[in-house]
This record gives sequence, structure tokens and C-alpha cells, in this order.
Amino acid sequence: MPRNSPILQKHHVLEQQTFNNNDFLQALVDAELVEKDVFENLLYMPADKRLAAAMGVSPHGGGPIKDYQNGITFSLEMIEASPDGQAALRGDVAAMQRVAAQVNGLRDTMTIGLVNGDLYTNAPLGMDSDAIRPRTQAFFGNVDRYAQVHSSQYGALTGMRPDERMHLLVTRTESRIVALLDVHDQFGTKLTKGSDLELQRNSLSAAISDAQQSGRIVMSEPGILKVERVLGEEAAYRIRAPRLQQGGITMDLLLGEASTSQLIRSGGLLASGADAVITARRTSQLLEEGNGTAAQSELTHALARNGGGWIGGMATASVIGTSSFVPAAIVAGDALLMSKAFDKGADLLDNRAIYQQTDKAGVTWQFNGRNWDRQAVMDSAGDGQGNPAERSVGASYEKARELGAYAHVKAVELALGKAPPPQDPFSIPARDGEGRLDNPNWHRDAQTEQWTRQVKIGVSGANDRGVYETQTASPERANELNREAVQRIENNIANGKAAIAASYLETRAATRASDFVPLVPEAVEQARAKPDAVQGSDNQLYQRDEAGRWSHAGQIAQGNMALELELTRTIQQPSLDQFNQTIAALESRPLPSAAEVNQNELRHSYYAAGVALTPAWEQAIALATARTREQLGITGPTLQELGPVAEGNAGASRPITHYQVGQDGVARAVATTSTQELQAAWNEVRARANGEPALTETTERQGTAPPSAGAPMTPAAAHASDTRPQGLELLPAGSPDSALYEQIRTGVAALDAAHGRTSDGLSERMSASLLVLAKDHGLTRVDHVRLSSETALHPAGHTVFLIQGEMSRFPFPMASMRTEQAVQTPVETSMQQYAQLSQRALEESRDRQLESSSRDAQAQHAVQAPVLGME
Repeated sequence: MPRNSPILQKHHVLEQQTFNNNDFLQALVDAELVEKDVFENLLYMPADKRLAAAMGVSPHGGGPIKDYQNGITFSLEMIEASPDGQAALRGDVAAMQRVAAQVNGLRDTMTIGLVNGDLYTNAPLGMDSDAIRPRTQAFFGNVDRYAQVHSSQYGALTGMRPDERMHLLVTRTESRIVALLDVHDQFGTKLTKGSDLELQRNSLSAAISDAQQSGRIVMSEPGILKVERVLGEEAAYRIRAPRLQQGGITMDLLLGEASTSQLIRSGGLLASGADAVITARRTSQLLEEGNGTAAQSELTHALARNGGGWIGGMATASVIGTSSFVPAAIVAGDALLMSKAFDKGADLLDNRAIYQQTDKAGVTWQFNGRNWDRQAVMDSAGDGQGNPAERSVGASYEKARELGAYAHVKAVELALGKAPPPQDPFSIPARDGEGRLDNPNWHRDAQTEQWTRQVKIGVSGANDRGVYETQTASPERANELNREAVQRIENNIANGKAAIAASYLETRAATRASDFVPLVPEAVEQARAKPDAVQGSDNQLYQRDEAGRWSHAGQIAQGNMALELELTRTIQQPSLDQFNQTIAALESRPLPSAAEVNQNELRHSYYAAGVALTPAWEQAIALATARTREQLGITGPTLQELGPVAEGNAGASRPITHYQVGQDGVARAVATTSTQELQAAWNEVRARANGEPALTETTERQGTAPPSAGAPMTPAAAHASDTRPQGLELLPAGSPDSALYEQIRTGVAALDAAHGRTSDGLSERMSASLLVLAKDHGLTRVDHVRLSSETALHPAGHTVFLIQGEMSRFPFPMASMRTEQAVQTPVETSMQQYAQLSQRALEESRDRQLESSSRDAQAQHAVQAPVLGME
């Protein structure tokens, strides 16, 4: 056997090419109901045919034989052809879940067949694929019957740990274990793929122990001695001693508990959870609306749910995957909420340290809920004859970025200063009713590795001195304490200083705060997660050396502290990897172009005024204001002020007054872009987008000077849609999909209302994305827009659904996509996709018409031919 090849190969039971080539299976993967690389679909199998023959199982030295692939395809086709399979293809969610259970059942039955030596992926020693074909075909022809016959094995698969499940073929019998260990001992070959041989041995050791403890095998003393000689004394001890005598809290057992945590497996411990982000968004929205009381209530309830932890993550959630605009309110709101970390009785609005910042020029700014503002002297008449007065001036987007960066530094320093030390995972409070005369905590005994406590059972002597006995946890209680220990470590990571530092660093990268704060704050550098530095429950920072020893101030950690630190490091690592990937993705975004910078400034100005611009209005405003500057010869920086809200004109077509600051520091009005000019530009942009000729008539300027101080601003009647985010102008006039789009927008608006938010740019992006989705899936109308419920894999709202028809009547036409993708796809991109789909639909319609005309002509020719033949 080659020394450089692993003894065991990792085999995908539902093999990989089927996932790539089978559309039905891929649909279940897309719906996140079936997974390719989940541990339940992986099985270690011997690569060498001689070892496989000794074990009595199939070898697996490469890709599976064609009959194995054909058998899987045949079984999937049978499921697909069933009534549930067809309903699933039509979008029936319940049917899709049922067929996913059938596919996973097929996987589990195949696993048992491979373990029992009744199913082969490759031809065994002395045979070829033709010789093994009848057995393979017989298995797939009677899958359901096989599952029934082996129902006890089938049921035992539920709840198996990853190591146990993946080594199931090896640990089926003692003789297989011994055969594997003989090869490993003789050749020194690594057990599985990878360079960490100790990890491979620990994984096999845990699997053997699990098989012994579950009663599936009973290892003889010679077999245990073989395990001890090859895998070590600890491995043999696990087999000999019942799990409870092992204390139930070894490193491997606790890691087994940790492996069942979706949050740990997904690498989400250092990321802001969905509840935190949603709370941050709601609180920020309420502050923007001036509803401080409701915002305070939202924060209070969130802190109660999170045990007084911290809330945030809005800025990163808003920008991942883009290089675009992040509203100043989101950045400042994140900072405010972070600064309130661990304050159970936090007064949301009492925080001048966050709401008041001084820029690099020494000017003090105040955050007003939407934007940063300061006082400036302004003359609205602009003729020097008026009465200049102090008025609030909002910050530009770049200035808001600067001030937001400063606010976040202060916020993270406040949060880190209040973060409590980690909880001791091996000192867990007893439950009510467990006590006798007292009720002390359960502790892990580092020597015996058991959960124990000293319980007072009586008193004696003149002074009623306590009489104590050692109580050892029952098997059931020990398992509960194991889970609580892992949960404490999980909570320590998710609510600790490392998570706060990670949130700051993600926001810093998302908002490009290094433009204004070049160096990461020292407190963040000290707190950020590192693979070989962990804060213990004694509030001390420990370092790990190359030998795996943890130390602080020259003292080596021992016993429970050493185990706590190693567990924390191991459990945290997937989240640290995910965090590093997120930071790398954010930092690799290209710098915004000059056009994007201008676009961000425009969005910021209107967002601060409570107006969400559509792409068409963004272009129109840029066009109209550029014309104003060009016609009046205005150069240099200006300040812009939106005209007041008027009846019928609360949106994007409000007039814009342009100011320039003179040498005396007074900002004077120098021009106005009128409502009529803005609407003319909007009509021009819309006509251009629809391929129509632009209007040649231009609106003459009403004068080259700004209006007098007393002149009223009387804008022309605006479109009704100006009072809400624009959208219908995205479709060509008379589009057959206008009603469909309006149904989608109505559904999205209902979602917004249900979640306490107003329609904005995110709503418009989602509406445009869903229009493309509906068009692509052939929906003729949309009766419901719904968000997904929470699942074991994803938080609530992960997926958005379009439903045609009544939800109570299965099946109904449906389409879905990831909510994040829907809100992040630019409207322009969606409309390009919509145009392509519309063009394709038009071409298909023409093809059908031509085909129909051709058939009609042929039929007519068939009728006329005899007549023509008689002439």
C-alpha cells in the first residue's frame, strides 16, 4: 500500500456528479433541503481492494462505477415522477419537504447498504464492474424493502455524531477496526486525507468509543489492546470505561456537542445575529422618524432578549457585496447601539459621546436622527440686502462618513469597557429542586473528569457543623451539563470582546472608515479574535505556544482552565475563518468611481430629507442641477437646500436652492432649480430609457437670479407617485407587466408595514428583483409576497416568496429567491434582466405565431391543392 495515500477515502453516498447533473436534486439543494457535503452524506471507505476484501465491503479508490450512478439517478427519477415530486416542481413547499425527506432516506438506506457490504461503489478484488452489476441493480430495485429489513440500523443513524456516522463502515465490527489498525500500524499510512495525523486518530478513536458505548459492538480485550497500542491509552480508556465514568466532559465529547450547533458550524459566532441587525434597523428607523419613545422600547426589549448583550451589525449587512452607499443614519445608529452594550437600563437618547462629534477642522456637529448638522449663517435672498441668520446645515456624504467613523471609535471603546468577563463553562448552577440543605453549582472535576458537587446533607456537633457528601451527576444530567458547558462557551464568544471588536472591524471595512481613522484603536487590537490568544473566565488573556500549552504571565494553565481555553479556540475557529473572509471581501471592493461618489452625495442629501430616489430621479436631478450651474456659470462648491414640502409635492421634484459661501462666511442663495425643470429632466430621462424621442421643448428659466426672500415657492402639480418611492416609471408606457409590477410593489409595501418600516430604496430594489423573478417563472399575477420562517439553517426572512393564487389551495404557482440578493441587486441590473426576459418572451411569441401561421398555411394548402390540380 502506498505510504503517501490515505487508507480511507471520503465517499459521497449521493455521489458528487449526480449533484452536478440532476436538475431535480439541484432544485432541492437550491431550496436548502438537501446538502452534498453534510456529514450524513459522507462515509469513510477503504481505498485498497485487499483491505476492503478483508472487511467484506466495497473498495473506493476513485469515482463510482456507472451502475452506482445509474441506480441513484433511477431512484431520483422515481421520486420526481411521483405526485409529490411533480407538486414540488410546481413550487409546492410542503411537497418539496416531503420529497427531500425521501431523498435523504435514500441516502441513509444506501449508507446502510455500503456498511453491510450489500452495495458497491467499485468492483471488489477479483471481480469487474460487469460481475458486480446484478447486485447493484438488485439493491436499487428494492431500496424501500431494504430499509424495512434493516429498520433498526436505519433508526440508529438518527442522532449519530459526525465522527461516528462517517466511520460507520469501519466500526461495524471489531474485525474491521483491527484490520484498519493493522494496516495503519504496519505501513504508518495516514488514516484519512489531511496532514494532521493526531486529529485523524482522535476522530477514529471517538467513533470506536461511540460504537462501543451505543452497544453496536463489544470490543474484546485483545481488540482494546490493539486500539491502545496504535491509537493511545486515552482511546482505550474511552472504550473500557462507561461514558459517565469518563465524566462525560472530555475534550472530544464536548467538541461532539459543539459539532451539533448550527451557529458554530456556520461560523456565525463573531457575526451579528439576525435579531441584532433587525433591532438595529428598527431602532434607527424610529429615531429617523423622531419617535424616541418607540426606539427606546425596541432597544429595551432587545436587551432583555439578549441578556443585556450588544446590538449592531447594520452597516455591514447593508453593504456586503457592493461598493455603494450606506446611509449616515445606519452608521450612526450602529454606533449608538454599540455604545449601549450591556446597559440593561440604557437610556437610548442620553449619549452625547456618540451624537456629538468634532471634525478634523474643529467644527462640532450633532446627529439629528438622519444626518449630522451644524449651524451656519445663511442669506436666502442672496442679494446682500436680506437678513442673514443661523440655520442648520447638513453634512455632505463624505463629512458624514468622517463623523460616523469617529462615532464608531468612541462606541467600540465604550462597549469594550463594559463587556463582562467570560462565564466559567465548568461551574454551572444547579436547577431548582436538585438541592438538599443547599443547592451548590455543578463543577467539572479535572482529575476524574466527572460532574460533581459537594452537597450538604446534614449538621452535627454543638455548632451544627455541616455534613457534606460528593454527588456525581446521573448520565442524563451529565449530558445536560455538557450541553450547558458548550452553550456557555458559545455565549462567551458571541457576546464577548472578540465579537464586539469583530463588529467594529466589519463596519470599519464596510464604511471605509480607514480614510479618516487610519489606525485600528488599540482597545480593538487587544480584543480582536486571534487563533492563539483567548480570554479565560478568570478575565486573563492567555497565549498558546507551538506545543499547545496556554500561559499567562509565565504561568501554565492547568486542568479546567486549559480545557476551557482549548475548547474556546476550537469552537471559535470556524467563526474566525468566516470573519476573515468577510473582511477580505469588504476590503477587496474597488474604490467608488467619481460617478459613484456624486451619486452617493445625491442619495445622501435626499435620504436625509426623507426622500428615497429611484435611478430615474437620480439621473433627472443630476441633469437638471448641472444645467442650472452651466446656464448661470456657477463654479466651485455649493450647498443645496430642498424646497419645503407642499401638497402634491413631497418627493423628488421639490425645488432646489443653491448656495455659495462668501468671504464673510455667509452662505447666499445664487440659483434655484425649479420643480418644472426637475420634471422636464425626469421626462427626458424616462423617454430616453423607453427609447422614445426626447421632448424638444425646454423649460425656460424664470430668471437668472434667485427668487426674492418674500416670493412664494409654488411648484407645479407633481405626479401622484412623488409622494412615495417611484417605481412604475421603470416600465415602458403601456407595458403588459405594469399590473404585475404594481402587485409586487403592493406586496413589498405590506412587508415593510408589517416590519414597522417605510418604503425606501431597499423596497424598490426588492420590487425590481421580484419583477424579474416573476417574469422568469411565468407568473401572471402576484397575490402574496411572503418571507420565510426561521429554520434550523437560516433565520426568518432569509428567502422571499412570490405566490400566485390562494395559499390555502395546494398546489399554487410560486417563485423564490434569497432576500439579501433581492435587496442588494441594483434596480438598473434588474431592469436590464427584465428587458432581456421581455425580449426573449417577444421572440418566443413571434416564433409561436410564425409556427401557427405556417401550420395554417399548410392546412389551407392541403384543402386548396385538389382544386389547383384540376385546373
